[in-house]
Amino acid sequence: MNEEAFLKKFKDLSELKLRLGWGITGQQDIQQGDYPYMSFWRYGQGGAMYPIYDESGNVKWVNVVSPSASSPDLKWEQTTTYNVGIDYGFFNNRINGSADFYIRDTKDLINAEVNVPAGTDFAEYVVANIGSLKNTGFEFAINAKPIVSSTWNWDLGFNVAWNKTEITKLDYNDNSDSPGKRFESTGGDGGKTIKIHSVGYAPGTYYVFEQVYDKNGNPMEGVYVDRNGDGEVTEKDLYQYHKPTADVIMGFNSKVSYKNWDFGFNGRASIGNYNYNGIAANAAIGTSAIFSNSALSNQPKAAFRTNFQERQRQSDYYIQNASFLKIDNITLGYSFENFLQGAKYHGLSGRLYATVQNPITITPYDGLDPEVDGGMDRQVYPRPISVLFGVNINF
Repeated sequence: MNEEAFLKKFKDLSELKLRLGWGITGQQDIQQGDYPYMSFWRYGQGGAMYPIYDESGNVKWVNVVSPSASSPDLKWEQTTTYNVGIDYGFFNNRINGSADFYIRDTKDLINAEVNVPAGTDFAEYVVANIGSLKNTGFEFAINAKPIVSSTWNWDLGFNVAWNKTEITKLDYNDNSDSPGKRFESTGGDGGKTIKIHSVGYAPGTYYVFEQVYDKNGNPMEGVYVDRNGDGEVTEKDLYQYHKPTADVIMGFNSKVSYKNWDFGFNGRASIGNYNYNGIAANAAIGTSAIFSNSALSNQPKAAFRTNFQERQRQSDYYIQNASFLKIDNITLGYSFENFLQGAKYHGLSGRLYATVQNPITITPYDGLDPEVDGGMDRQVYPRPISVLFGVNINF
């Protein structure tokens, strides 16, 4: 577009491209064998056989065969994508980047582990289409070279992405009293399901009780809001509350070089993601523990923040803001050449460097690490801070 007559007067505009896209893609990678929509007859396990007796009492052993589980109505999962974007550049592309807006509608979502009622099929699970999903998002990226000279150079990069995911249709629900499909255990003895797939919400939204607090702002043990107003607190008072995925993610990097020296770092940020703090939720003082100093000293600190005597795993108190800002690595390096150069030897070239990995994490989250798989913080090994020294040599 920058070659168009009406844009040529903008001399600093070095690139401008408009992109429009539309397409439909299919998903059939279900990793559950070939032809899951068909039923196959197979011999029983371990050479199982069934005896058949004639009128004379003679027996004939016949191999046992049974049909495999199938899903005859199975369809391809289809995603329709609408996209509009631009690529831009200024000052001979010293500043450049892109911006994209997209909508993705996915229908006939495939799930490889859909429960079936006992006796209705020859397996506990079948592959089936379970619903529809909509993604709306915006992405922006910019790269810049603020300084370019014979001795100094500086490169900068930044990107940000916003995404909203919503379940628009859900065909599968194994509990008519629940507004969706519940899953993911809280862990520990007597664990409860803590997530749910519900229409109108993001996949895997937390499904918890609304905690009641005293006048000092402390959570009251076992006291929750009666959300449906029926006079008692039951599982019908559970509600959808936050989600493990972020609303906004960002990435950034910087590298400065001066003659033979270079210094750079990379970082990330995540905003709007929440974790279930399973470590804290599975901690409680216990009535007997108050008489034992050793038992008290071995309790996680989270137990003393609430003073709960019993675990309250389904409280929304344990759904905690896990937004974070992280510096993934910082590197300082020195490059050299013609080292030990002589009349008959061209010398060595290479680079010395020192790198610190995972040095900085800023987060309001109470757990060890805000970045956990699926938002479930249950005995996750924390990422260490490490320091590396290295040298690259070219002979």
